Amino acid sequence: MAEKPIRVLMIDDDESDFVLVNELLTSLEQPRYEVKWARNFAHAVPEIRGGRHDIYLVDYRLEGRSGLDLLRQYLDNGRKGPVIIFTGHGSRETDIEAIESGASAFLLKGKVNAEELDRVIRYSISGYQSKESQEGNESAGCSTVSFIGAKGGVGTTSVAVNIAVSAAARGRKVSLIDLRPGPGAMADQLELPAHWDLGALLRLDPKHIDARALSRVMTRHSSGVRVVTAPANVADYKEINPACVDAIIKAARENADLLILDLPCEASEANRKALQESDFVGLVLEREANSILAAVMTRRLFDSWKITTPVGAIVV
Repeated sequence: MAEKPIRVLMIDDDESDFVLVNELLTSLEQPRYEVKWARNFAHAVPEIRGGRHDIYLVDYRLEGRSGLDLLRQYLDNGRKGPVIIFTGHGSRETDIEAIESGASAFLLKGKVNAEELDRVIRYSISGYQSKESQEGNESAGCSTVSFIGAKGGVGTTSVAVNIAVSAAARGRKVSLIDLRPGPGAMADQLELPAHWDLGALLRLDPKHIDARALSRVMTRHSSGVRVVTAPANVADYKEINPACVDAIIKAARENADLLILDLPCEASEANRKALQESDFVGLVLEREANSILAAVMTRRLFDSWKITTPVGAIVV
């Protein structure tokens, strides 16, 4: 039996943009797409209320208003799928506004090909369905495990990724978060598409980082692991506020029974907060003198921070 097509509603006052997106998606052999066009608010509202679409592609500028107005006024009530915002000109302020309004992704017009658009759509739908099925779960019983390298380049991310995937295969509900303030290898290792990342979340005030905000920057991997990758935008490379780390951990515990944190090898207050909130810390090192010495120094750092969390050595 043929799989049902993915039903897309594109809300855009420029027909040429609809034609382009329709051509991109219908050019794919699998999955099949059905793309419907709504040229304005009046055409979009009955379609939204009908609940017949799997995902919504919304123009940021719509009839002189913001497509986010449509999201806030109508899409939050009655929609049955995620929302992707399209714009001709992106900015960090627009990113923040989109996240806070409930968008699953934010894409630049003319900067995306068929394969990338397909991946973002499918990951957005998967993440939305996961969030819907997990809403209401309690955070009690969620274990938090942090991995940190004795020094850089020992393979900490590989360890965190492998354990997360293995735990998910055993039926655990796993969230995996890369808490590096700069570039990380997690997205490449898991072959995840360009999407929201930690940088988008850290632009928010800590008081606005909750389970809902976190779910918008998470990508669901094929293994079932829900992932937040390190910042990809150079503008987001900066020291992480410990209050943000605290808020992220609390939010992640609401929809997981195992939270895995991939920490950078650095003596930062953000790391200190993550270690304090962990139930176990895996200190990753290699079988060579410099790595062993670095592990000893790292343990001394933990002692100076008064970290009482159990720490185990993971030799790679």
